[in-house]
Amino acid sequence: MVCKPLILLLSVTMMLSAGGAAFAYSNVALNQPVTHSGTFGSTIDKFPTVDDGTFLAEGTHWQSGTVWWVNSLSPTLTIALGMDYVVDKFRVQADNNDTYALYAYDGGLLVHTANFSTYGGGGMRTRPDYNLVTPITIDSLVFKATGGDNSYSVSEIQAWGDPIPLPASVLLLASGLAGLGCWRRIRG
Repeated sequence: MVCKPLILLLSVTMMLSAGGAAFAYSNVALNQPVTHSGTFGSTIDKFPTVDDGTFLAEGTHWQSGTVWWVNSLSPTLTIALGMDYVVDKFRVQADNNDTYALYAYDGGLLVHTANFSTYGGGGMRTRPDYNLVTPITIDSLVFKATGGDNSYSVSEIQAWGDPIPLPASVLLLASGLAGLGCWRRIRG
């Protein structure tokens, strides 16, 4: 009988999509691969720390446990998210007396997303959350300095949102339609 396998498929699909609820609103940049371009003063082992979910103590020296660079606005850090996410908030901890920008890629299109101005006392400072009026779909982030004292530093970059569960949704829809067809066939 064709309907029993379809009912089993529908049941499995529903369980998988319910498991997708584990992808709740979170920091989607957490522990994602970080690449860089340009010349940095910090050693390469520091690059993964910019999205490890850990903020340094407020006021930490700008070269202590951070990714830092001097005399250039050209260096960039890129965080590849590995899939598409719908994001509505960004959080950054960076050197207090510099300005920074965050750009997002969506399907290869680079979009200027957020500006972070100077903030607080000396050293590393967590900027207020940058909340987007309208959520955007992104697959990677690019962070760079835009101005300041020519001594730049960042210790944490976060992007908050939800994954786009397209494959599970399509599978759920397809198996639901198959189940309806099977149910109609049994009743008919």
